[in-house]
Amino acid sequence: MIRRLAQEVVDRIAAGEVIERPVSVVKELLENALDAGARRIDVEIERGGKRLIRVQDDGCGMDRADLCLAFAPHATSKLSALDDLLAIASYGFRGEALASIGAVARARLVSRPAGAEEAFEIACTGGATGEPRPCGAPPGTLVEVQHLFFNVPARARFLKGDAAEASRCLDQVIQAALAADGVAFSMKSDGRVLFQAAAAATRRERLESAYGRDLAAGAIAASGPSAGMHVEALLGRPDAARARAARQHTYVNGRLVKDGTLRAALRQAYHQFLSPALQPSYLLFLSLDPAEVDVNVHPAKTEVRFRDAARVFRAVHHVVLEALRGADLAPRPGAEPGAAAAGVTAPARRFLGFPRGVWERPLAPAPAAPAVETTAPPAGAAALPARTGRRWLTLFRTYLLFQAEDELVVVDQHALHERVLFERLRQEQRAAGIRSQRLLVPEIVEVGRPEVLRAEEMGEEFARLGLEVTALGETALAVHAVPALLQGASARELLLAALESETSAGAEAREPLERALMSMACRAAVKAGTDLAEEEIAALLDQAAALPETQACPHGRPTSIRFAAADLERWFKRAGF
Repeated sequence: MIRRLAQEVVDRIAAGEVIERPVSVVKELLENALDAGARRIDVEIERGGKRLIRVQDDGCGMDRADLCLAFAPHATSKLSALDDLLAIASYGFRGEALASIGAVARARLVSRPAGAEEAFEIACTGGATGEPRPCGAPPGTLVEVQHLFFNVPARARFLKGDAAEASRCLDQVIQAALAADGVAFSMKSDGRVLFQAAAAATRRERLESAYGRDLAAGAIAASGPSAGMHVEALLGRPDAARARAARQHTYVNGRLVKDGTLRAALRQAYHQFLSPALQPSYLLFLSLDPAEVDVNVHPAKTEVRFRDAARVFRAVHHVVLEALRGADLAPRPGAEPGAAAAGVTAPARRFLGFPRGVWERPLAPAPAAPAVETTAPPAGAAALPARTGRRWLTLFRTYLLFQAEDELVVVDQHALHERVLFERLRQEQRAAGIRSQRLLVPEIVEVGRPEVLRAEEMGEEFARLGLEVTALGETALAVHAVPALLQGASARELLLAALESETSAGAEAREPLERALMSMACRAAVKAGTDLAEEEIAALLDQAAALPETQACPHGRPTSIRFAAADLERWFKRAGF
C-alpha cells in the first residue's frame, strides 16, 4: 500500500542528503555568507561542531520578511525562474541548507540589513520554526547551530571524535578561504584560534596563510586562456609532493568541486615530473561560461558535470603542463639539510641507521643489532645469501649485482634498506619501545594548520614512534627528537611520514603504527642514485642477511631480481636452443 510520507519524515530524509556531519553545516553557512557579499566571516565551534557551530558575517543581511522564510524548504533568493538553473553563478541555489539544518538541530538566526535600525532573530528546533523577534545586533548575519542530530541519534553515533570533526571543519574553512582571498576569515574551536587570515592581496598570500611560507613561495604560477575558458593555478613543485592528496583543491567559477576530469588533467600534466606514488599539491581555478557546467548534480553541490569534458581536460592540461615545462624543477639547495643543488645527497652514512663501528671495518660482518630478529628464513623463502668475501658491481648508483650460487642477483638498494630499517624499527618497538635521540637543535618544519592540529592529537603516537614534536605557532612544528636508529635521516621527512601515514595508500590493510613505521623507513632509506662506499654496501648486505624475510620492501616492491645461470646460457645460445 502506497502512503504519502509525513512532512517530518520528508524533512529528515532531505536533511540527511545535505547535512552528513558538522562540516556539512560549516560548508553551507560559509557559502551563504559569501553569497551575501561578506568581507569578514568568523566561525566558532565546540566539541567538533557537535555542541555548537556559530558563523557570523558582515554581509547584506536579511529583513523580517526574509527571516520568515529562512528555514522553509526550497526557499531561496538566488533563483526565480527555471532558466536560472542553466547558468548558476551563486554558491547556493537549492534552498535546502537552512531547512535541513533546522530539521536536525536547534538553530537560531540573527540578521540585520545594512542601514536597518534593528535586527531580528528567529529559531528553528527539529523543523519547528518560531516567529521573528526584534533584537540588537550589528549589520550582517549570525547563525548558531546547537546539538546537531539531537533528534537523530543514529546519525550522531556515526560521527568521529571531537578532534577529527574539528579538523574537517578547519579544512572546509581553509578551502573556502583559498578561493575567497579578498575576504577575512577566522576559526575557533573550543575557544582556541585555529585559523586567522586577513583579506589577502593575492592568492599566493592566502596560500601562505593556510599552508605556510615554504609551499607558497615555491609554488609555480600558471595562468592563461585556453579553449574558450580561463585557467589559473598555483602548482606545488614536484620535490614538495607528498603521500597524501590533502592539498589538492579545484574550483570551478569559484566553487570548490571534486571532479575526475580536473584531477585527471592535473595528474597527466605532472606525469613526467613526479613519481606515481606521490601526490602533488595545487590550487586550480577554472573560469568558464556558467551555461557550460551543471552544478545541480548532487545536494552537496561538490560535484559538477561539464557540457564538454574533453575540452575542459585539454584546457587545464595545456596550461598546467606548459607552466611545469617552463619552470626550474631541479631540487632546491637547502630544501633538506645537506641536500645539494644537483640532487646529489649527502654521504650515505647519514641515512643508514647502523652502528657507526660498521664503517671502520671494511668487508667485515656487521655486528648483529639487538633489534633484528635472527631466526632462520621460512621454508621456501629466497633469502639473500650471506656475504662471504664476494665482490659486487654497482649499477646506475641504484642496483647491486653479484653472484649467488648459480644465479645472478640484482638488488635494489633502496628497497632492501627500507626492509632492513622497517624490521629493526618494528622489532625495537615490540621489545622495549623505539629509542629516541634528541637533536642538538630542533628542526622547524613548515606545515599547514590542519597538520598542526593533527600533530597535537598525535602526542602519544609520536612517542611510540620515537619522535618528540611540539607546535610552534600556527603553521610550524618543531622536531626535538627522532628514532635513534634513524638519527641520520631528515627529521622533516620522518615527521611528514608519521603525519601522512594515516591516509596513505592501502592504509585500511595495516595498523596505524605499522603504517607509520613503513613510511618512516621508506623516507629514511638510502635513495636510488646514491653512491655507496664498499663498507656501506657490506653493512647493508650483512644486516639483510640476518633477517628472516627480504624478498620485498614493506610496501611490496621486490628487493631483488634473480637470473638463473641456465637462463643466461640459453640467452647466449650456449645451451637449450
